[in-house]
Amino acid sequence: RRAWTLFNKLREANKVNVIHYNVMLNTCKRTGDAIALMREAQQQGITCSDRTCTKLAKMYIKEGNMPTSQQMLEAVIKG
Repeated sequence: RRAWTLFNKLREANKVNVIHYNVMLNTCKRTGDAIALMREAQQQGITCSDRTCTKLAKMYIKEGNMPTSQQMLEAVIKG
């Protein structure tokens, strides 16, 4: 909860970067939440890193919910 409070303050001050988003991925319980968070990052002009893609892939694997379509798989790879 404290992580989100700090993240939201940084977000309001427009001082977040890909590292902050990657850290916040660790708080996401579901891949859907993680994808939504990273879409927000992209809308802010933040490019996903290799770590972002690796984290998302691990979340999919852990859930047993690998992307079923080529489009979804490309979204994970591209961030």
